[in-house]
Amino acid sequence: MNARNLLIAVTVCLALPLTGLCGGFDEARVITGNVDRLIEINSHRILENVDPDTVGLPRAFVIDLHNRTMRGTADSLVRRVVPIERIDHLPGKLILQGTDEGTAGTTGGLGWSLVIEKATGQAVLSATGSGIAYVAFGTCDPSPTTGE
Repeated sequence: MNARNLLIAVTVCLALPLTGLCGGFDEARVITGNVDRLIEINSHRILENVDPDTVGLPRAFVIDLHNRTMRGTADSLVRRVVPIERIDHLPGKLILQGTDEGTAGTTGGLGWSLVIEKATGQAVLSATGSGIAYVAFGTCDPSPTTGE
């Protein structure tokens, strides 16, 4: 391998990790996600495998980083749009945060944080309100295009 080819190979190898660092979780894409498991915690008990629909959380959702919103998919029972108030890109992680007033029949207002591992798409959502907390485990996947 001559010096020029070596330089090209090194440049390509250095560029790959930089583009892979976001794993496609950048502002130009939408992210689809699914809740695989939801736990509800309060001062009296811990409930495993809670149905997300019963607490106003869609099973399948879409995150639009450009418009700073999160919403249920078209086939989701939960159809409201939740604003994303803060977006942080850390090495290997995407962190989204916000607040929500809740829906009728649920626990009311809460603060939430969603952490997505960029390399694997594994995600954990934690949300807390008055005397109650939720932890949701799921997966997220960046869409190949800017639309759904």
